[in-house]
Amino acid sequence: ASKIGGGKSLTGLVGMLAKGGKKTEAAVKAFLSFNGNISNGVLSALNSTDANVQTAALKLASARRIYSAYGKVIELTKSSDATIKNAAYDALKGVVKSNNFGDLCNMLENSTGDATAKLQAAAKSAIQDQAADQQYNLVAARLTNKSKAALYYPLLAQAGNSQSIAKLQQEYADGSSKDAAFNALLQVNNSEMIDVLYKLAKENPSSKDAILTRYLTLVKNAGKSEVEAYLLYSRALDLGPSAKVQNSFVTALGSSRIIPSLMLAAKYLNNQATSVAAASSIREIVSKVAGLQKGTEVKAIIEKAKAVFQAEKDKGDADAGYAVDDLAGILAKIDATGGFKIALDKSDNGFKKDGPYENFEMFFEWDATGSPVLSLRSMPIVKLQKSGISYVYGDKKVAAKDGWNLIYVKMLNDRLFVEVNGQTVAQNAIVKNVPETKAAFVNGAIQLAAGNKGENVYVRNFYLNELPATPVFKLSPEEAKQGFEVLFDGRSLDKWHGNTAAYVPVDGNIYVTARYGGNGNLYTKKNYSDFIFRFEFYFDVPAVNNGIGIRTGKDVTGVDAAYQGMEIQVLDHDDPVYQGYPFGYTGLRPYQNHGAVYGVITPEHIDFGPIKQWHTEEIKAIGDRITVTVDGKVILDGNIREACQGHNVAPDGGTKNPYTLDHKNHPGLFNKEGYISFCGHGAGVKFRNVRVLDLSKKAAKAKKSAKTKK
Repeated sequence: ASKIGGGKSLTGLVGMLAKGGKKTEAAVKAFLSFNGNISNGVLSALNSTDANVQTAALKLASARRIYSAYGKVIELTKSSDATIKNAAYDALKGVVKSNNFGDLCNMLENSTGDATAKLQAAAKSAIQDQAADQQYNLVAARLTNKSKAALYYPLLAQAGNSQSIAKLQQEYADGSSKDAAFNALLQVNNSEMIDVLYKLAKENPSSKDAILTRYLTLVKNAGKSEVEAYLLYSRALDLGPSAKVQNSFVTALGSSRIIPSLMLAAKYLNNQATSVAAASSIREIVSKVAGLQKGTEVKAIIEKAKAVFQAEKDKGDADAGYAVDDLAGILAKIDATGGFKIALDKSDNGFKKDGPYENFEMFFEWDATGSPVLSLRSMPIVKLQKSGISYVYGDKKVAAKDGWNLIYVKMLNDRLFVEVNGQTVAQNAIVKNVPETKAAFVNGAIQLAAGNKGENVYVRNFYLNELPATPVFKLSPEEAKQGFEVLFDGRSLDKWHGNTAAYVPVDGNIYVTARYGGNGNLYTKKNYSDFIFRFEFYFDVPAVNNGIGIRTGKDVTGVDAAYQGMEIQVLDHDDPVYQGYPFGYTGLRPYQNHGAVYGVITPEHIDFGPIKQWHTEEIKAIGDRITVTVDGKVILDGNIREACQGHNVAPDGGTKNPYTLDHKNHPGLFNKEGYISFCGHGAGVKFRNVRVLDLSKKAAKAKKSAKTKK
């Protein structure tokens, strides 16, 4: 009948409610699946004189949210029949709206026994669809009667906004209804409660398990970063909860896949009560982060975790057997070299590691009473002030938190990366010494020291990973004798300026990347007129497009080198994308091929073969003659003035120039000097072994020497 619906079916179902037992239960189920509006039938049943019918109807009114039944349900809360009365109080939460809130509060303040909790549930239901701030305002208006305030704590917990939390904390501190306020605080579903609960756990050792269990739920649901989650789990474990709660937190560490989490989990391997949880987190971390599968210390931790699982397997746990196999597979391929090592367990007076250290990354936790300074490669360049951690040459500060803070530092070549508690302080920043006029050191000590006498610097969990030294380029004896100058030695771009965000030293190469933003060209710090420029290049991705800009004018930057000077093309010119239809590009002109003086002189086409190979190049610029040699072969040797018959711009002053190959004006073509630049048009090219011979300087010396002889 419920599937058919209709008035007759509804009347029949109301009649069945009076049958009692299984028939009543069947009727209730039928009502709940009834195809149509059951309000009239339920209201009719509520007016019945049969207690079974009224009790069943109350359940139906609440389950189907029949708001029109509110008045009758209120009436039945006064029934002399205890069963009906209790059912009515139970039903209230399903039939109330926000306009019933005042009536419910009046009833609540005069309630006793079990009715109180049921009225609180009904009052919460009445306003649950309101915004949190609106809920708080409605509840706050009822708190004027101090003797009744505790009745509204669950409603404040439901509102859960900052004002509600503050009010509950205030009520908890006042002490008159401390337990009720405490219980309400445990029910608030707001990440702002994480710090509040931590403080409560510290203040209430006997209740810390219950508090930290709720705290863990909120942290998991708060969408915290791996670093933030680690810090929150770590400080909770510092409070020493029971083994059961420890296991919950240690298990949670498995989702925070960073080396501090791995190391913290490892500390719980030696306790039989927590060893399985620790081993599970270790397995989760190392199996998901291949970059952590290296080093003797990590290897030892994995071996210990494997032994824990082996013991469980021996007890008959089949799942532990899978874990043994998983960790055995990781151990078989682990790289024992490098990796993070425990540099320091804890200290009350900072630290100093003499090294010398060149490239490295590290984590450590710190707390301080003052303003300690972190020296990297013996350069005091990171300030750890509570008000703001900063790189001395950066413009960003991250405020420290009370208690332990986690800092991550990476120094690689001439770049610095710093994160504090998961927030970026410095990213891809150029390393500079203090003072800036002093050259940056390529290696040195790592030290954390107090900024002033009498200040304490507390450190713990210091993990250090020494990264490979950077290959350093040195001139051959022949080039050194000729007078070549190294412009990039593999480590540093200190002889360059401009777009140092996108041009980054990586493994001894300049790599053009889009990872750190930045735009524009990378320029030498010196101007050059006549010169020999040598380098090696590598196409890391297909269709790479770059160029070497020359003679764009003395100290000129930010212009298109192809027109305001010259651009010697660097291009993976045989990639299909450049071959025209159907690849979406109109097709290259010969004057756009690799090695061209762009738009002016066409080079001989060169076949590079597959990408990901190193090629050598030399660009010689002497007066108007430009010579380009690739892989030992001269592919361009021409005179720019002759190429355009002396007309670098259109004689008639127009925009179309019949004397250049691309028919465009090149106003800077005959410039005498300018920076040498890398002209980026996208990521994916590498340069290395970059050096230059300044022929104009050499000519000036020869001229001066000739005058002296006279």
